[in-house]
Amino acid sequence: MTTRYYFYTADLYLYDDPANPVGKRVGDYQGVYPVDDDALTPDQVFTNLLEELKKTIPEEIKDNSYYHVTQFNNVN
Repeated sequence: MTTRYYFYTADLYLYDDPANPVGKRVGDYQGVYPVDDDALTPDQVFTNLLEELKKTIPEEIKDNSYYHVTQFNNVN
């Protein structure tokens, strides 16, 4: 098994104004996401990354916010 690493950047948006359907950008994050499962496709890795990012959204804004991933690259 080989560990793969994916570099990502993501912006966190908050829906706080009904007149702005995109939401307000309230943060940006970047990191390296390690993947130890050789069977996962890049699409599956991306989906797993999104699920992990969702877990980091503060509880008080969880229902009206989302992440937009702006970069996702395998860095091996």
